[in-house]
Amino acid sequence: MSRIVFIARHAEPERKGGTKMGLSQAGLLQAEALALLLQKNMSSMTSVDILCSPLERCVETAVAIAQQLAVSHKTAPLRFLGAEKLTISDVQSKYTTYMRNYRRLGIESPDEYARRFAQLVQDEPADAVIAVGNEVTMRVLLQILGGNTYNTRIRHAQCYKLTYSKELRDATIERVQ
Repeated sequence: MSRIVFIARHAEPERKGGTKMGLSQAGLLQAEALALLLQKNMSSMTSVDILCSPLERCVETAVAIAQQLAVSHKTAPLRFLGAEKLTISDVQSKYTTYMRNYRRLGIESPDEYARRFAQLVQDEPADAVIAVGNEVTMRVLLQILGGNTYNTRIRHAQCYKLTYSKELRDATIERVQ
């Protein structure tokens, strides 16, 4: 039996930078469109769990998806452990800084994050899991799980489907469109 995980970046926030911002008006529309896209791609699944980062923009995106699918969502530690210590300049330099300097920044490694994410997903009882997070965490997952072929930016409300049978690291990855 195969397992499916959708990983999605939150929709467009009100502004760039910072952790306490919700979605813009365009972001609310993106979140609704993402919810419809996910619903279309989940027609054969009987149950779904939605996990989201506690960042407000992730929660608001997850709420739109949950409402469309008529399920609940819950926050989960989808941010890097230690990320709360980062300064605004650290956060703004994002992915490259993280991949090169996670130890210096006091954040868990990409492999540690991927293992922790895999455990979070495994602990969910549903047929499918939707994880809504920020760009850096989603890029790290795609790069570790899919190799360097996924070392590209992820746009707001963009989503990938991971299908696997035993280990998340063995997943096939496809962009949801």
